[in-house]
Amino acid sequence: MTVPRASLSPDPLIALTPQNLTQTYARLRTAAPVHWSATFGGWVLTRHADAAAVLADPDYLADDPVARFDELERRGGPALGHFRILLSNTASFTNPPRHVILRKFMSRLFQGPEVAALRGVLEARVADILSNARRAGGFDLAVEFGRDLAIFTVSAFLGLPLKDCHAAAATARDVAWIFDLTPRSIKDFRTANTRAGELLDYFEAEIKRGRARREGDRFSRLVSRADRELEMGDRELAGLLIFIFIAGQETTAAGIPAAIVMLLRRRDMRESLVADPARIPAAAREFLRLVAPFQYVVRIASRDGEIGGERVKAGERVTVVLAAANRDPEAFPGPDAIDIDRKGADSLTFGYGAYRCLGAALAQMETEVALAAILAHPDLRLAPDAIEWETRTRVPSMTRAWAEFA
Repeated sequence: MTVPRASLSPDPLIALTPQNLTQTYARLRTAAPVHWSATFGGWVLTRHADAAAVLADPDYLADDPVARFDELERRGGPALGHFRILLSNTASFTNPPRHVILRKFMSRLFQGPEVAALRGVLEARVADILSNARRAGGFDLAVEFGRDLAIFTVSAFLGLPLKDCHAAAATARDVAWIFDLTPRSIKDFRTANTRAGELLDYFEAEIKRGRARREGDRFSRLVSRADRELEMGDRELAGLLIFIFIAGQETTAAGIPAAIVMLLRRRDMRESLVADPARIPAAAREFLRLVAPFQYVVRIASRDGEIGGERVKAGERVTVVLAAANRDPEAFPGPDAIDIDRKGADSLTFGYGAYRCLGAALAQMETEVALAAILAHPDLRLAPDAIEWETRTRVPSMTRAWAEFA
C-alpha cells in the first residue's frame, strides 16, 4: 500500500497520554487536521467541521473490529470467538439494516418512566457515598465516587444485582481495552477474549434466569422485550447487553471524576452554581465537552471521497477524534475555558448522526446528580498530588483523585 502524503513521522499518537492529550490534539488541528496515522491504521480527523461531516454522512460505515480479528487469525494469531459474539451484536459496530433493528431496541431501553425515576435513586446513592466519606475525612473521587456511581447506575438501569455488576466491571476492565486501536500483545488478546467469555457466560445465565421469572423485575422485562423484538439467541443477546454494560459504566466512570475535579478547582464556579442550581445541567454539558471521556470513534469509508483536502479511498478507516473536535476554536471560541453559558456548535462528546450514543441523556443525568451532590459540600477540597491516571487511548481514566473535607 502506498503511504498517503499526509502521514506523520513520528506519529504523535504513539506517545499520547492523558496528560498531553489537549496539547497533542491542538498541534494536530493546526498542523495536520487530516492525516494518516500508522498507529490507528487510517485517517485521523481533529477538526470539528470534518468530524461532524463524517459522522453525519451515511457513506461512512461503522467500524468492523471483527474484520481485524480475522486478519489477526490469518497471521497466526489466536481465535477470538468471544469477541466476535460481543461485537457483532452491538449497534455501534453494525450497519443497516441490522444497526437499525438493534438501535430501535436499545432506544426503547433508554426511554420511559423507569429511566426517569433513576434520578432519585442516584441522588440517594451519592448522598450515602458523601455521608460515609465525610465520616472518614476523605475519599477517592475516581473509585469510591465516579466508578461506584457508574456501576450502581448500570446495575439499576439493567436490573442486575449490584454485587454482580461490581464483579463484572472488574472483569470488563480486561475487555474494554479492545476498543482502543493501539497495538497490544497476543497474550493480551487471549486474556481479554477469555474475560469476554466469562462475561458472556454470566449474562447468558442471567438471561435464562430472567426469562424464568416471567417479567417480575426490570431485567426479566428486558429479556421478554428482546424475545419479542430481536431474532437472536441467548449468547448473542448477552453480547448486546455486555456492550451496554461496558459502555454505560466505563465512560461515566471516567467522565464524572474528571468533571468534579474541574469543578473543585474553580471556587468561583462552585459559588455561582450554588447560587443558581438551574445552571447545573449547562455546567454538566460543558464539563463533558471538555472531558470527552470517549476520545474517538471509527468509521469505514464505503466510497472514494475527500476530507479536508485529502483523498480517502473506499475501505479506509477514518478515526474521528471527538475530544479534539470538542476543543476546536473554530467551533468553540476559547475552547479550553469553562464557559457554562457557551452557545454555538454542538458538542461531539456523545457522537453525532445515526450512531450518536443512546445513553447520552442518562450520562448527562448522572453528571448532573454528581455535580449537585458535590456542591452541597462547600468544604470539599482536592488533596495535594491527588490525581493519578491510567493510560488508555480511547477512554483515559483517573485511577485516583483524592478529596478531603476541610
